[in-house]
Formats: sequence, C-alpha cells, structure tokens
Amino acid sequence: GTMPSQGSRVDLAINEAVKLLQQSDFKKGNILLITDGVSNLSNAIASAKAASKKGYSVSILGVGTKQGATIPLAGGRVLRDKQGNPVIASLNESELRQVASAGKGYYHLSSLGDEDVKYFTEQLSAKKTDKLHEKLLKNKNRQVEYWNNAGIWLSLLLIPFVLLLFRRGLLFSVLLAVFLLPHAEPANAFEWDALWHNDNQRGKIALEHKQADKAATLFKRPDWQAAAAYRQGDYQKSIDLYAKFNSADADYNRGNALAKQKKIDEAIKAYQQALKKNPQLQDAKDNLNLLKKLKQQQQKNKQKGKDGKEREDNKQDNSDQKKNKKNQEGKKSGKKGDKKNQQNKSDKQNQKSKEKSQEEQNKKDAEKSKSQKDKDKKDDGEGVSDPNEHGRLGKEAEKKKQQKKAMTKAELQKKREKDQRAEQWLRKIPDDSAGLWRRKFMYQYRDRNQSTGEQQPW
Repeated sequence: GTMPSQGSRVDLAINEAVKLLQQSDFKKGNILLITDGVSNLSNAIASAKAASKKGYSVSILGVGTKQGATIPLAGGRVLRDKQGNPVIASLNESELRQVASAGKGYYHLSSLGDEDVKYFTEQLSAKKTDKLHEKLLKNKNRQVEYWNNAGIWLSLLLIPFVLLLFRRGLLFSVLLAVFLLPHAEPANAFEWDALWHNDNQRGKIALEHKQADKAATLFKRPDWQAAAAYRQGDYQKSIDLYAKFNSADADYNRGNALAKQKKIDEAIKAYQQALKKNPQLQDAKDNLNLLKKLKQQQQKNKQKGKDGKEREDNKQDNSDQKKNKKNQEGKKSGKKGDKKNQQNKSDKQNQKSKEKSQEEQNKKDAEKSKSQKDKDKKDDGEGVSDPNEHGRLGKEAEKKKQQKKAMTKAELQKKREKDQRAEQWLRKIPDDSAGLWRRKFMYQYRDRNQSTGEQQPW
C-alpha cells in the first residue's frame, strides 16, 4: 500500500487538518476526508466535534462498495492477512455518516463523474450565506410571525345559503348580476399570494428568493426593511433604520452597513456598542478585529507615503544645494580661466621654439632610418629559403586537420551510441510514481515516530 501503516485513523487525520488550518491562521474552514471506513469510531466522532467547535466542518467522501474488493499489490499480487486470506476493503457508510454529522458536514458517495465536486461545492457554498440573512432568519432568539392560513374552510359555511338559492334560474341570475357589477381597478396589480400572506410574510419570501427590491416595498416592520435595504445595496437607509433599535444585533448589522460604505471608524464604534450590550457576540468580535487590522494597515501605508514624500523633498533640497555649489565653482573657474589665458600666451611662445628644435631632430632621425633599411634589404637577399619547404609544411598542416576531423566524428559516434544504450536501459526501469509517495509518507511517519497504538488487522 501507499500508506506507511495499517488502519484508518480518521481522528488523527482530522486533528492534523485542524492543526494545519490553525497554523495558516484560518479561523474557519472545511475539512474533506476521502476514506472507506473508520478504525476507531468514538475517537473519530470526538475529533469531528472538536473540529466543528473550532469553526472547521468535517465532510466525508466515501470510496468503495459495501461488498468490498481486494487490495492489489505490485506484480499482480493482492494483500493478504496473517492467515493468508485476501484482505477485503469494504465501505462502511453508516459510520462515515456519523462522523460527518458530528463534524456538521456532509457525506457523499464517490462517483466516476464530477458529481462529487458539484455536490460539495454547492453544499459548502450554501454555508457561506450572508451573516445578516442568518441573523434575521435563523436566530433562535428572534420570533417570526407566521399566519395560520385556515380561512379557506369558511367557504363551507356558505353552502347552506347557496342551497336556499338553488331554484331554477335564480342562482344563475344572482351570479350574473355579481359579474356584471362595475368594479374599480386596484392601484397595484393583484397577486395571488396576497390572499394567503400578509406583507411581511410576502417580503420574507421575496428576500429568501433574492428579490431584495420587491422585499423592500413589502416589509412594514423596520428591522425587516433594514435587512431588505442592506441586501438591496442601500446601505445608508439600512444604517438609518438600524439606528432606531437599541439592541446588540442592530448595532452589529449597522456596523456591517457602515463597513460596506468604508466608514471604518464609525463601523468600529458600532461593533464596540454591540459588544457592550452582548459581549458573547462572536461575529462582532471577529469583524471588530478585522477592521482594527485594516485601519492599522492604512495608517502604515499613509506613514510610508509620508516618509517617501519627505525623502523626495530631501532629494530635491540636495539637488538644489549641488546646483548652487556648481554655480559657485563655475564662478571660481571663471576667475582661474583669466589667469590661465595669461599663462597660455607665454606657453605658446615656448612651444614655437620647441617645435623648431624638434623639426631639426626629425630630419636627423630620417637619415638614420634610411641607412638602416638599406642594410635590411641586403640581409633579406642573403636569407631567401627554398620554396619546396613551404609546400611540405602546408601538407603536414592539412594532414593534421584531417586527423582531427576524423577523431571528432569518432567521438560523436561513440557518444551517440552511449546515449542510446542509456536510453534503452532507462526504458527497462518500471514507472512507479506511487513509490515516491510511499517513501515520502514513510519518511514523515518515521520522523514523527508516533506511537498511536494502531492495531494491525492483517
């Protein structure tokens, strides 16, 4: 197998996942286990509950079948127990569902398509609903009015009166008169659900169906109106409505709306007021800490910008100082230039006398050079070599060139044959990519040296 030890220690896997999430500073997260069973159910349930309390849900993707199958090994062999019987790995869905339920997650059986990914994506995304929506719809301390729609049964009381009118032509005349009576058109279009729900109920239904615009026009209660305005994006209206309430939830929701408007200081005050009224409001604590960190970061960025501006100003001052210094040096050099002009006049006179004496010396050197050239010509005439000697040297150079070329071809051929032999040898090596994982897991297992007390079922 790929893993270094036997068993399915789901509890250890959950604990390790929680540890990694905490090290990465994730306050909330989702843990997905892919397994076919659990070695120690009680420990796994306890670990899943502990992870859920810390903000990490535990979901499980079940792999395998209830009937089970053998575990293949290299060389076409199968894994066997101590008695020599094949080990059958089967799926235990009931235990996996218990662990997922304890971790407030989901269980799903694996399939060949992409249904697994779609399922967990939809389920886990549903958990990330808006905090305001959860507060309004799922808060246990909030009471919501629901109308008991039993008025339709009153229509049964009309049956006796209809029977009294049931004479030939009389009932038809009454109904015809009712339909022919003139009636005024309502200001708003008639909606069927208005018969069975009041405005607040209809607004709640519209809000659940993400129809924030419609919900805002239907709600009569200010708190529901504030919620609809928030979902609609009218944060200022939501702030004004929540300001009318004196509760921790109202201050928390007002802080959310202020944060959406990027009014960081006001949002921080709103969260602080909410925590004064309810110190156990964890969402307000989290958002307050987040905004404080954001404010600190903004202050750091402002300080950096201020420091950068000061550095630019200092550079400009230094540049101006350098320019002034150069101007002063230019003035000094101008004064020196006047002195140099006077000096140059005397130097020119001296130069003319030097050039005259130099011309006389050059004439003497030219005469000496001419006599030396005549002597060299005589020497060259005496030292002329045999032309056959040049031909022999050229043939030897060409021969060495050919030998070097032949040697290069032989070396290339030898290298090519060596590469081909190495490639053929590499092809004979079996490709075992899983072996890399096996060795990695084994090294980690040895480094940690965990004495988990894991049983050896086979």
